[in-house]
Amino acid sequence: QFFAPDCAQLYAEIQQDYDFANNYVTYWVKVPSISASNDTQIYMYYDSTKSENTAFIGDTGESAAQNVWDSNYVGVWHLADNVSTKSWVDSSGTGNTCSTVGNATYPITSSDGLWGNAPDFSGVNNTESLDCGNNSSLQSNTLTVEGMFKIENDMGIEGWDLIAKETGYEADWRLAYQSDHLYWIAYNPAGTKTLQLQHTQQALKIGNWEYVAATLDGTINADSAKVFVNGSNIISGAISDATIRAEYPVRIGGYGDLIMDGLEQEVRISNIARSSSWIKTTNRSNTDNLITFSGGVNNSPEGTVLLMHMNGEEGSREFVDEMGHEV
Repeated sequence: QFFAPDCAQLYAEIQQDYDFANNYVTYWVKVPSISASNDTQIYMYYDSTKSENTAFIGDTGESAAQNVWDSNYVGVWHLADNVSTKSWVDSSGTGNTCSTVGNATYPITSSDGLWGNAPDFSGVNNTESLDCGNNSSLQSNTLTVEGMFKIENDMGIEGWDLIAKETGYEADWRLAYQSDHLYWIAYNPAGTKTLQLQHTQQALKIGNWEYVAATLDGTINADSAKVFVNGSNIISGAISDATIRAEYPVRIGGYGDLIMDGLEQEVRISNIARSSSWIKTTNRSNTDNLITFSGGVNNSPEGTVLLMHMNGEEGSREFVDEMGHEV
């Protein structure tokens, strides 16, 4: 069980159940708010003699687990579950499960995920892609598209899509990587390109897990579109038409001739432009740099208590955190 300091119980999703060999478990926990100036404390109680707390803690896809993710999330794919079956459940509760299209052999399973296994895309044209559908929940003029990426090889001028709403060279929007550069591209309903942000320096390091987020705020202001790497805003710009085409399915890992070479996890789509503070905090959460722990004490009728401290970020008021630590 997880509790805030005011004793309010917190929702949690079990991404990875207890690993007895390595003493490891991974939870995503919804914390209503964190302080911008002081550490925020939450408590985890664990006791093997207690019955399961299914009202507040659930496996991926269950109601309690879906409550972890706020209503602005329209797709949350950990990409650590069901790698062998080529089916990835949407944790947000909108039902946008992803499945493999193309060569069913791919993506292969890699054990080099941030936590658990991860899909490893081949970089070979016309091999594999994850198709997450074109449900109306995925059609929005305001967006945050984000994920953790590990590029294994640079494809040079060929490039690929990391996440896109596309069918080959036709797209609604795409977050792409080409010649060490990141691109955030969007199209209006007529198919006209209305946005192309390009970061001209090497944005992602080969062989490293990197967090990338891209936003659209639904306006045509000078900074209506932004791209972030590892929590920092690296480029901003204006979109010329705030209405985004809504024709194609969301695809993870590319499609057709645009298949990435590398691993992906924690891919998420929101129907709002998340704040820079939210994105900075999410980066720290995804890379396990947000929480410090105090030791367990056996002084509670609920079981052993583990105290967790979250470092405050200015402006952050909601967040979801990964708690994959030895307990």
